[in-house]
Amino acid sequence: MLKGRRKFLGLIPGFVVASSSSMLLSFNTQKILVMLVLAIAFSLASIIPLRIAVALHQAPIPQAILVLGSASERMEFAARFWRSHTN
Repeated sequence: MLKGRRKFLGLIPGFVVASSSSMLLSFNTQKILVMLVLAIAFSLASIIPLRIAVALHQAPIPQAILVLGSASERMEFAARFWRSHTN
């Protein structure tokens, strides 16, 4: 059945029918590319938790609360936040 399809597809202009050995090589190449892309994605995704861990190790307790703007609501919120998060 496969030979009949190859003959039919070989008749289509511009369509190249690959042999089984080149298809196997293509599959291995695709497998390597998928592994490479997954490795790159994993390494990029692990950068964020790593940087958070380093930041927590360097400055585990915040030293100050900075309020931008002079609105009284912001100052009151910062005071309530500071009182509720004493640790």
